[in-house]
Amino acid sequence: MCLSRGEHVRLLRCVGRVGLSHDENVRKMQVLTFVQIAEGKTELSFETIEKELQLATDDVEPFIIDGTTQNQSQHDIHSVCT
Repeated sequence: MCLSRGEHVRLLRCVGRVGLSHDENVRKMQVLTFVQIAEGKTELSFETIEKELQLATDDVEPFIIDGTTQNQSQHDIHSVCT
């Protein structure tokens, strides 16, 4: 779906008015996409991640490291709380 610049600006304002963050929403969609494309695979190329998540080449590695760190933190919290 392609939006005109005006439509895009209106959508961003609407998202902000309901208390959501566009950047956080994009990040969540990237994480969900990553999980979907990684499911059942033992290997995943940087090129695939870059293309599917629409990341710049230099952003692929930090995305993976950040996601791995967050996952480990959630696992640690779950282990302590159970």
